[in-house]
Amino acid sequence: MASCKAAADAYAHCCTGRTLSTVWACRAELAALSACLSTHTNDRSMAVLKARWLAAGSPDHPDWGALCEGL
Repeated sequence: MASCKAAADAYAHCCTGRTLSTVWACRAELAALSACLSTHTNDRSMAVLKARWLAAGSPDHPDWGALCEGL
């Protein structure tokens, strides 16, 4: 999701150069990213997306950008 890009970038930056310490060192960044993504993956959004996908004929390779527009 484009609106979560800043949170995703912050998490990726925090993870850079880390392995196991990512778990505790980047906890706040992961929480921020999860909170952002959860606004786009709630039950209502998923129901709308499924309805759009079905209306498009259940394509094997859908245009996700078009289907997710406005969610």
